[in-house]
Amino acid sequence: MQTPNASVIPKRAVPPRIEDDAWARMRFRNLVDARCAPGMGIVQGTARFAPGEGEALHSHPIGETAHVLTGGGTVTLDGAQRSVEPGDTVVAPAGTVHGWQAGPAALEILYTFPADDFDAIEYRYVDP
Repeated sequence: MQTPNASVIPKRAVPPRIEDDAWARMRFRNLVDARCAPGMGIVQGTARFAPGEGEALHSHPIGETAHVLTGGGTVTLDGAQRSVEPGDTVVAPAGTVHGWQAGPAALEILYTFPADDFDAIEYRYVDP
């Protein structure tokens, strides 16, 4: 593993990406991954769901944590829906089926994966 260097990653270095398909409607920005912080071993970023929008049920072969920054809504974890609000942290161990739904206000989360590259994280969406 490469030894990471101390650094500041400017906002312009990590442009936002938009998902708009059958599985998710959101805007996200990967803040830390191998492209901008090699050797850290984490992928961390923010995802924003517009009011009423969300991400379909899915799982990953690795765990994920998500901290609610703003707004509110629901997260589904292995079939159980739970309300979330700013300050809540969601823990989804590897294989946990989960999905997001913003409430009447936009929902923004900070997500973290134990991985080097976001594009290598497998998303296993559940058929509706």
